[in-house]
Amino acid sequence: MKKFPRGRRDQELDYQSVLASARPGFPLTDPDLSRLMWMAELREFLLGPGVDLTDLNFLESLYIEYCTNWHAQPTIGRWNPQTVMNALGVVVGDCIRRQIPGAQWQLTVAHGVSYLVVTAADGLIVAAPLTEMVEHWLARDLIWISSYPDTVLSRLPQPKDLIQRVSRRPWNDAAIQPQI
Repeated sequence: MKKFPRGRRDQELDYQSVLASARPGFPLTDPDLSRLMWMAELREFLLGPGVDLTDLNFLESLYIEYCTNWHAQPTIGRWNPQTVMNALGVVVGDCIRRQIPGAQWQLTVAHGVSYLVVTAADGLIVAAPLTEMVEHWLARDLIWISSYPDTVLSRLPQPKDLIQRVSRRPWNDAAIQPQI
């Protein structure tokens, strides 16, 4: 039985595979309008009263609730979690993007599959939040979102003092502003 019946992937790739495939100079493209609209719809999917999509602690509790409920179901009765994983991946990626000056969403292709990634201003891929969301979900890793920014910031080849200054900003200091 396939893990997720929608979408065909020839090969399951983890975050490290995406990074390994994205060598320096590997072509990155900006998301087109349809991809940006899809991302906006995913953000809207999570919205509701009292929802703060900029608060990583809130996002982690939401993730824990969805993931725990999904894993508690018998395999045959599980719903397709792809929309939830994509939505959480996009908003967590938005939080990361706001913490890195000049960072943006971009697309890369590895083994014929497109991946949304967050790149630093110099084009270095620093995060593949949708891919990492799937990895953690399937592994039942419940506590990881709140520490994810530190993991991503450690991937940046910048002086430590700049990383520390950027990482001290509060998570809920800005509304989500998709780049269109």
